[in-house]
Amino acid sequence: MKTIRISLLSVFATVLSFGLHAQDAKLPFTGTVQYRIAYESEMASKEQLAQQPAIATLRMGLDKAVFSMAEQKALADATTKEVHSLINLSSMGLGKYHMLETEAELQQEIEEMQNVKVEPTEETKDIAGYTAKLVKGSYKEGNIAIEMDIWCVEGFCNPFLSNATQANLPGLPGFPLEYTVKTPDMTMAFTVHKLTNEEVNPKYFNIPSAYKASTKEQMQKDIMEFMQSMQDMQGMGM
Repeated sequence: MKTIRISLLSVFATVLSFGLHAQDAKLPFTGTVQYRIAYESEMASKEQLAQQPAIATLRMGLDKAVFSMAEQKALADATTKEVHSLINLSSMGLGKYHMLETEAELQQEIEEMQNVKVEPTEETKDIAGYTAKLVKGSYKEGNIAIEMDIWCVEGFCNPFLSNATQANLPGLPGFPLEYTVKTPDMTMAFTVHKLTNEEVNPKYFNIPSAYKASTKEQMQKDIMEFMQSMQDMQGMGM
């Protein structure tokens, strides 16, 4: 659910990889990837950026992957061709939202992307034993121009599992293991801090019952009503 991922997260720029150790680069990959996240923005203060999540985690099985960052998760299921977005807004008193996108809806989302460009380069680098190739990507979402530098690993996993990441772009020649997302206002970079080949506990791919089925439109409506109520309270001096 690209619109939700980019609009709900503050989109922000690079960070050095460390803590990686040489290991066998097993394909297809199953295991856990921990990311460091770095931000840059001329619109936000250092204090505001410091409040953004500094770590994200990707857990991947053979047919499922879940990407967790702060109060948001994206679960891609290659068997059903569905993506589940789990967003916890309990801190706002709005509860926990579960939004489902089917294969047809994901395809429609791709078709609505404008000016999509995917330009592989010859530049490569080693990421925890995996050879990744740099791909330059860009597209427009409404009036927002988005650019990406994506380090792809060919054959890393089932291609559908790319839907779990922030760098889901049609036509990528592999899985986006590291990437930078740039908008006119902010830049956000995900760099691998730790990668572990292992069998992931299936519990990480479950949908908790506390998350209630909803839609993007309903969630946005709830957020707007919450913000309006906060403004009304401030206006009343409460």
